[in-house]
Amino acid sequence: MTEEEWFAISESEIRHLVGASSPRRQRLLAVATCRVLGEWINYPAAHAALEVAETFADTGKTKAALRRSRQSLVVLRNELYAPSSPLIDGGVEHALFGIQVAASENAVIGTVCHVIESLIIAEGIADQGARRTLFPVFRDIIGNPFRPISFSPSWRTETAVLLARQMYDSREFRAMPILADALQDADCDSDDILNHCRDAKQTHVRGCWVVDLVLGKA
Repeated sequence: MTEEEWFAISESEIRHLVGASSPRRQRLLAVATCRVLGEWINYPAAHAALEVAETFADTGKTKAALRRSRQSLVVLRNELYAPSSPLIDGGVEHALFGIQVAASENAVIGTVCHVIESLIIAEGIADQGARRTLFPVFRDIIGNPFRPISFSPSWRTETAVLLARQMYDSREFRAMPILADALQDADCDSDDILNHCRDAKQTHVRGCWVVDLVLGKA
């Protein structure tokens, strides 16, 4: 999917693309969306909720932790919007709600769209501006649904897996070009994979479709 195609698709088409992905990727996309547009919310409860949601996406453990995170956000929102509080900011309210949605127990079709809508309001930016900000993240996790990739198990070498695992665990993706070299050394001939790894303008997040392929994650 090109950037031009991304800007042209409708809200229903976005929901379809999100809904066609696995629940894990839906949740990781929701979390990544919050991290990109909600970075300015410097509250420990918000960041903790995103980490719990991200962990739940991979492990399925535990719903109790998700509930505690959401409750912490409810408490925070109540404190911020208490009559005695000096902070009256609708943007913060919508952003915290978006994070609450990302930390919901069930990853469902439309979850990401709800998060995007909340954070567009929070940031006070136009839909086109939000799409421009979100496109790299969306592309990194969803990839191009119109060009499915056939990944050969022989490309999953010890070096490639080690690099992918280190980046995934640390959320630090500066070694993506090195991963491309490792895959190419293993005779990977997919331009889509190699170009995605080497694109200096591409944002990478946990759930990156290339890293997922190397690690065998769905």
